[in-house]
This record gives sequence, C-alpha cells and structure tokens, in this order.
Amino acid sequence: MPARSLSRLRWVALAWDWAAATLILALPLVIFFRHNDYSLLRPEVAACFAWVAAAGLIWGLMMWLGRTAGRVIVTTFLLMMLVDVQTGWLTVIGLRLGLNLLGLGLVCWFLRRRLSSVVVVLFGAMMLATLFLSFGQMVRQRGDYPGPGHSELPFVLHVIMDEYAAPEALDRNFDTDGEVAHGVEQFFVDHDFTLFSRAYSRLFNTDESIPNILNRGLSEKPNTFWKKSFYKSALLERNDWFTRLRDLGYDLHVFQSDFITYAATEEPGLSISDYTLETVHALDGVELPVPEKVRFIFGSYYRLSWFLGGFRDGYATVRAGAVGQALHLPDWDRAGDRVSTLSSMQAVTELTALLEEARPGQAVFAHLLLPHFPYAFAADCSMEPMGSMWLNAFDTELLPQRNDEAGRAARYPLYLAQLQCANRRLAEMFAALERAGVWDDAVIILHGDHGSRLNLTEPIPEFADDMSPTDYMDAFGTLLAIKFSGGEGTVDRRQVPMDDVIGQLCLDPAGIWPPGDYTPEAELLAQPWVLLNERHQFMERHPLPGFSRGRALEMGPGRNVPSP
Repeated sequence: MPARSLSRLRWVALAWDWAAATLILALPLVIFFRHNDYSLLRPEVAACFAWVAAAGLIWGLMMWLGRTAGRVIVTTFLLMMLVDVQTGWLTVIGLRLGLNLLGLGLVCWFLRRRLSSVVVVLFGAMMLATLFLSFGQMVRQRGDYPGPGHSELPFVLHVIMDEYAAPEALDRNFDTDGEVAHGVEQFFVDHDFTLFSRAYSRLFNTDESIPNILNRGLSEKPNTFWKKSFYKSALLERNDWFTRLRDLGYDLHVFQSDFITYAATEEPGLSISDYTLETVHALDGVELPVPEKVRFIFGSYYRLSWFLGGFRDGYATVRAGAVGQALHLPDWDRAGDRVSTLSSMQAVTELTALLEEARPGQAVFAHLLLPHFPYAFAADCSMEPMGSMWLNAFDTELLPQRNDEAGRAARYPLYLAQLQCANRRLAEMFAALERAGVWDDAVIILHGDHGSRLNLTEPIPEFADDMSPTDYMDAFGTLLAIKFSGGEGTVDRRQVPMDDVIGQLCLDPAGIWPPGDYTPEAELLAQPWVLLNERHQFMERHPLPGFSRGRALEMGPGRNVPSP
C-alpha cells in the first residue's frame, strides 16, 4: 500500500479513536444535563463539551498509539468510568467491580478490530436519542391546583424557612447595632404578623424538629416519625397538622423538596409540587461567570463518581496528616458541593406563581431551604462570587465540632445577608396573596426548624458541658411569626417553645379556628429546656439559657429567664 494511503489511514484511525473516546465521555454528561433540566444551548454547556472534546483527544491518542491492546484497555477504562458516574453499581472494591471490569473487557476484546467504529455508531445513536428524550422539570406538579376551596375558611399559608434564626438570637457581635434584627422585626410587624422574637426549637436536627412541630405531643425519642431512621426523601408517616387542615375542609397543596416527603400521592383535595434540591438546574440562567459555572457543573457531575469520591476522601486524610501539613497541600476544590439554596430560590418563584391563584378554603404548605446554607446571596439577592465554594454553616475539617472562632466570623455576615434576602422573597409571596385578594383574612405561619446552626460546639450530650449560651442561641433560637386572620402586627418577647405555640394554636382538634392568642404555661417561661440528641440514639433534656436582643443570658436549672 502506498505510504500516502497508509498515512491517511492512520489519521482516519486517530479520528475514529478520538470520536469514540469523546462520545463515551460526552454521553453521560448529556444525560446529566438532561436529567437536571439544564438547557444545552448555554455557553457553559458548550465550554463543558469543549473540555470533554479535549479530554477525548488525549484518550484517543492513547488508544491510537497503543494500537489494538491500547484501544481495548482505554475503551474498557472509559466504559468503567461511564458505569461509575451513571449507576450505583460500583460502590466497593469486590466481586461486582471485578465482574463489570471483566465483562466490559471481554466485549471490547471481541470487538477489537472494529472497536472504535462500533463505539462511535452505538454511542452516537444513544446521544441522538438522549437529545430527544423528555426529562422531568425541576419543579413537578401532581394533582389539580388550586382546588375549589370553601369561602367560609380563610386561606392558610404555612412555610418552613429552614435555618432561619429568631431575631433576638442574632449575635450582636456581628449585627453590632441590631440593624438586621430590628429590620426583621419591623418587616413582620409591617406585614401584620405576631412575631415571637425569642422563640426556640427544642430540637437541633431538621428530621427531628419538623415532625415534632407538625404533630401533637412532643416525642423525646429519636426516629419516632420515621419507619426505621431518617434518610433523604423519607416519608413523614404521621402529620397531625395536615389531618387537622383536611378535617376543617381545606384543599391542601404541599410544596416539598426531595429532602423530606410530606405527602406521597395526590388525592382529592390534595395536590403536590416536588422540587429537587441538589441539581445544577439551579445555575441555569443565573448571573455567574461561565468559568464559575463550568467548575460547579463538573464538581457536581464528578461527585457521582465512586472512584473519585474514594480518591477525594483519601486525599483529605493525607492532607490532614503530618505529610500533608508539611507540604501545605491545598484543599480539594469543593465547587459543586451544595446548591440547595439556589434551588430553593427558584422554587420560591414557582411557589409565588401558585399563590397568585390563592382562594379561601385552600391551604398551602411549603418547606424552603432559606436562609439555609450555602451562602450564595447578598442582602439584595444578587449572587455572591462562588470562589472554591459557597460556605456551608460548618467547617467539615473541624468535625465533630462545627466551627472555630475564625470560621464563624467568616460565615456569620454571609448568613445575615442571606437572611435579609429571604425576607425579600417572602415579601414577593405576600404581594402575590394581596393580588389574589386573600391577604387580609389569611392565616400565615412562618417558622424555622432550628437556629442558624453557626454554633461552635455540636449540641449533643457528649459536649453539653462545652456549650456556651451563644452555642445554645445559635442552635435553637428560631423564627416563629404568625399572621392571624384580621390581626395587627406585634412583637411577643416571651421565650417560648415553637412546638407548644403551634400545638396549642393549630393542632388541637377542639381548638378555635382560625386561631387567636397564645397563652403559655408559666413553667414553660420559667424553665425553658431543649433536647440534645446523641447520634439519633437517645435524647437528654438540658436547660436552655435565655437570650435577649442578640445576647445570650446565663441561666441554670430552675432560674427565671432574665428580662431584657
């Protein structure tokens, strides 16, 4: 064969190898984008595929230079990577991993003479099919909303604002002049709420605090409301609040994330909106530089890989050891770690649109991870630069403790800004209810599930003696604001347990509806207490120090809460 023809064939072989490697790498990424409802026409998507094409060229060169053996080995490896990010099959080094490797290797060996061309045809066809497949949206609605409602019942809106601290629990070391705390109080008073400015949750963990808020009778045993133990998307088996609303005659709409399932199936009078928390869809259309989005997308995508997860954990161990400290090894780029705040912000837009259609006799329940970490928004709701990541409420390198003084000082101002942004989004919901004509008589319940969780010490019995009053304030002081039907704005400065307030006003089947004033027992005010949870095994009661205007007040068992 002439040298020119031979040379051309070698270049054609390289082109096939490059195309094969690129398609193997690109297909799961396309599926990832489609699964996350991300537009493929965005510039960051083009940049991602440019990187994939460059990586495909490198792997293609290795296939080309390695000839038949190299082509089989590289293709097998790339297919294993595809299986790794696309399925949960590879979760441990063992028989399953070995069988996948052996099976893929044998297939590649049998197809060795036409391996690259077969891969191009097969993966090219799958790529085209994927482009035309219909994937779900970030917010998925089930059932008919709105229901007809009943004109004699006031509209009800109940929103859990995850990680929203009580205004008087905001640390004055950071909110130095009380501007943020005062702004929160004024915001709710101006919107006709009764704000319990020193409310607290008895429980620190979301999966324990929320079930105990929505059900009558505080449970002091962990996992009471879950079949076995809590896991992502677990169904809340009992919900006295929903039962009360349905018994009163309300049409109920549940707006829930994939963190906790409050309602599993729609039925007459019950409709559901589900939204996904950890999805790169939250970046679609937001104002961030393209390189930042690319880093985040790849960070989120490669977190699907079991191999890389093991490598990342191993690197963290080395970095924390003597060798890593001596070499000053850099932190792993954690871009893509969490995006739940961005997802919740988009969910607010969808929720606000639903509230435009609010009618008497309807009740809407929503759980929003706002102002929950990561801290991605400034006070005016503009995006913060991502850097290596948006900060979480705790430093993973300090576990089992949550923060040190420097980490808390970095996080607290970011938390305060995101809290102010959350109020802006609440104002949009309120405006939607005004446009719908239901605002004046509406009953609106807003509360957190725990405090800011920017505490230094983990609130478990083991560390109870190390917890400062400020730790308790950060862990348990939480938002509670209720707009009574036809009520006026006021601030209630009694230190009250959230479960008791909501239990008395909302959950009593024989109680007055719509609810009125709350009258706590004297003992609740004199001896506040919380439950410290030992790794979901048991709970212990501990006295809760008082807090007033952002200052924790020392208090021992049996002592009254000092006046501000």
